[in-house]
Amino acid sequence: MNEQKNMLKAIQALSFALLETGMFLDSHSNNQRALEYFRKNKQAYDTLKQQYTMRYGALTMGEAAGDTWTWVNMPWPWQNETEA
Repeated sequence: MNEQKNMLKAIQALSFALLETGMFLDSHSNNQRALEYFRKNKQAYDTLKQQYTMRYGALTMGEAAGDTWTWVNMPWPWQNETEA
């Protein structure tokens, strides 16, 4: 698997961890271990997402920036290679 796919999978895993931990914290708001776990994963998520965006472009339209609109120059989801 190439580096771009590895980074994307790691971003997805961190996103899932943040979502699940956030839901846990909704009902256990004083759990310090969960809060620290959330903070650690949020920092890793933000860092990795920033690195991905710098190397491969924006993941969402909200991250698209610059003087030109290059969003449409990237491959569409159905143009990516499929994994076996």
